[in-house]
Amino acid sequence: MMIYTLFILPIEYLMEMIVHLSGLIFLSVPMQIFTLSLCIFFVTLPMYRRSEQIQAAQQTQLKQMEHWISHIRRTFRGEERTMMLSAYYRQNDYRPVYMIRSILPLLLQIPFFMAAYHFLSTWDQLEGISFLWISDLGAPDVVTGIENLHLLPVLMTLCNILSGIFYTRGHSITEKVQVFGLAVLFLIVLYESPAGLVLYWTMNNLLSMLLHLIEKCKERQRLTAWIFFLADIAFIHQLLERGTLLGFFESKEYLLSAICLVVIALLFIPMIRHFCKRKESDRPADTDTGSGWRCILVSESLLTLLIGAVIPAAAIASSPLDFVNTFHYYDPLYYILRNTLTAAGLFLGWGSIFYFFLFADGRKLYEKLISAISICSVADYFFFTGMEGIVSENLIFDHTPVYANGDTAANSVVLLLLCLCAAFIKTRGKMLLRYMQTVMVVVSAVFIAAYTIRTASALQKLPSDVKSVSGDTLHILPFSTEGKNVVIIMMDRAISAYIPYIFQEKPELHEQFDGFVWYPNAVSFGGSTIFGMPAVFGGYEYNPHAINARSNVTVADKINEALCVMPVLFGENGYEVTVCDPPYAGFSNIPDLSIYDPYPYVQAYRLWGRFSGTYEDIEQEELGRYRSFFYYSVMEAAPITARHLIYTDGWYMRKAVGTLQNPAFLDSYRTLESLPELTLIQNDPCDHLLLMANNATHSPCLLHLPDYTPSQEEDDSLAVVKNYEINGIPMNMEVPLAQEHYHVNMASLLMLGNWFDHLREAGVYDNTRIIIVADHGYSLGQFENLVMNEELDVIL
Repeated sequence: MMIYTLFILPIEYLMEMIVHLSGLIFLSVPMQIFTLSLCIFFVTLPMYRRSEQIQAAQQTQLKQMEHWISHIRRTFRGEERTMMLSAYYRQNDYRPVYMIRSILPLLLQIPFFMAAYHFLSTWDQLEGISFLWISDLGAPDVVTGIENLHLLPVLMTLCNILSGIFYTRGHSITEKVQVFGLAVLFLIVLYESPAGLVLYWTMNNLLSMLLHLIEKCKERQRLTAWIFFLADIAFIHQLLERGTLLGFFESKEYLLSAICLVVIALLFIPMIRHFCKRKESDRPADTDTGSGWRCILVSESLLTLLIGAVIPAAAIASSPLDFVNTFHYYDPLYYILRNTLTAAGLFLGWGSIFYFFLFADGRKLYEKLISAISICSVADYFFFTGMEGIVSENLIFDHTPVYANGDTAANSVVLLLLCLCAAFIKTRGKMLLRYMQTVMVVVSAVFIAAYTIRTASALQKLPSDVKSVSGDTLHILPFSTEGKNVVIIMMDRAISAYIPYIFQEKPELHEQFDGFVWYPNAVSFGGSTIFGMPAVFGGYEYNPHAINARSNVTVADKINEALCVMPVLFGENGYEVTVCDPPYAGFSNIPDLSIYDPYPYVQAYRLWGRFSGTYEDIEQEELGRYRSFFYYSVMEAAPITARHLIYTDGWYMRKAVGTLQNPAFLDSYRTLESLPELTLIQNDPCDHLLLMANNATHSPCLLHLPDYTPSQEEDDSLAVVKNYEINGIPMNMEVPLAQEHYHVNMASLLMLGNWFDHLREAGVYDNTRIIIVADHGYSLGQFENLVMNEELDVIL
């Protein structure tokens, strides 16, 4: 697993970025695959060229030594032969271990093949896409009328063989067997693979074969110039045909416009060099200098610490317990560890390998780029962060980030000045630049240590005796058919003003909520749970003003008191009390249920997250969070102009489908859905109180209409926008976030209505008093008759 995280996963993320960005330019999936193949080919080209050069040098050396090696083997036997060969190898500065150099190209292919295999085999956008005779790129290609014959893998193998013929001319039989054996192996491995993956590998082989043909050509500079020129023309034609470039300018997507213009310019460079009559010079095989290695290692270490550890550690340390699921416990520090390994693999691992295989000019360019990127990333994170708003435990922001033009311009100017300063310092004094970067590395390490200690300290405070529903333990919410039942449900951040519009859309709710009274003029004491909740559970003595007046008591104690007021009052009057998910119990995001230990008549449980899915579902959710952490870190260290491209409305470098399903909503929604199963009907005269908090209305997302049910599948109903009006009072639903809040409020009431039907069927609805309350609402600007204080987020 560590090897995968270090060496395979970074390549997979790189491929994902290329596909995502190319998808914004090209609508065609096959074009995205070709772009991916082309980009990976050019990324790996310096490594292949250098490895071939090393391999050729070794072959030359072996040929020069071949006569005496054969002579020694014919003349001597046993230990004497070994000693003579060893002496001869030392005289010629050769070691048998150098034989591994002959398989360097193969070793370099393995991680890229594994990354491509996993990424393209699981890329859902391939499904249903046709190309030439292939009806579905997400499945093996099928030739009409011939069963079990996949033509594309056969064509790929032919390309492999043709490329091998060109590549192995003059090589030994052993090397030819390796190349052709590898072609057969790829045929066997990829024969039943999705056509999109085989198409990618076929394009790679075609590009390799084209490269070998160009190298054999006498006028290779001229041929290369014309190939790049024609590719440039084709690229420009694609942009003009789709109106992509003009569309980017019109929509102010200046970064994508810049990327397109840079690609156009780079493709045109070989033609300019050709007409300028610049000839290629033989580059040295190795220009390694200690100062160059020190420069890139410091820069890569800085990026590794910043993106791998500092940014995720800061996010987790801000609220460590939000990242804990007590039913399927994961230590949040593992997110930091895995993210650091991935960043180390990308920068220190592949970055160093890439640098090692570059020639002199390439190394100088790489040193400048990596130095500038590292310094700019530090500036982006420490001076231009926090503009996106509040981020959830799933790395999704409350609002889609919108950046002011002034912030974007200031960020661009600062980054430009930093790049110029870095270039000047590197020219005048490399030691000063390395010193600055080393200081940044040390500071980053200090931040990591501080954040880690803070997180570990918070985890130590996890309640050790949390009572949670486990295994087959159901029917924990008792109701009496003969006694009195009182139910108080706090729906976190539910919006009261939606009630008449929800009941208008779903008339069946009138019958389900029969007997309820809606109080439209109820207000909260604050714009967040910490302010509004204590008064909900404890009364006016626990509103913010009353709490602040008691300066001799800690806030934690006051909140615990508020949560115990009703359980104690009811319990002392003969009620059996059940409490579920009391918010901030023990002043912790994960409720510390031990606050109810002194009261034997109280049973307390945590239900949030208990019904979210199977262990496999939770495992997939954790893997998704690992991925989100990496892209979130990259986004926070990126220039402002690039952040929305990385964030992609919470999908992080994936094609957005409607609005991302919110796992936090599912955790709470499944609890409401499971209420009938949790209910225990008792035929006795005992009285019962149920206190419950639920966050389904706090976690906005779009649901599937008309039933308002959660689903990960794409559906056109996600895009439906309705505008409602009652008694001349409209409710604006044009804002996407307003639609999401309405959806989760509707879904919550529908689930509660189903539960009330269950209580009716069980004969306990009529002797049960039910109170549904919210601790606070949310300002969305949907109602003109509601005037909000923007700072406090409360109604004036």
